Amino acid sequence: MRLDQLEKLLVAALRSSMAGRPTVVPEPGRLVWSWFIELSSTRTYHPAGPNAVSFAEIEAWARLSGWTLQAHHIRLLRALDAAWLDVAYASRGDGKTKPKKPSGALSADAFDAVFG
Repeated sequence: MRLDQLEKLLVAALRSSMAGRPTVVPEPGRLVWSWFIELSSTRTYHPAGPNAVSFAEIEAWARLSGWTLQAHHIRLLRALDAAWLDVAYASRGDGKTKPKKPSGALSADAFDAVFG
């Protein structure tokens, strides 16, 4: 199975699971699925909602768990996390969407305006 196919199947399974529907996790993705569930359970939150699982958190979890992750594992974990966040923010019911990332480069003037 190709990586992009596995990614789509895992994301579909996650969306199905979060909607309370029966979920079939594809066999080649079951280990990554279990990793994501464990990582997601340690997710932090801010006043506007959940945070993404960071690369640092993934790296620390892998080191502490004794797993050696490869680039394709990270890609799948990040895809699952992005889908999880999309569903979590969409299901809030308050009309708010996921916070937008800043667009454009950060200038010295903009930095000074925020941090003085």
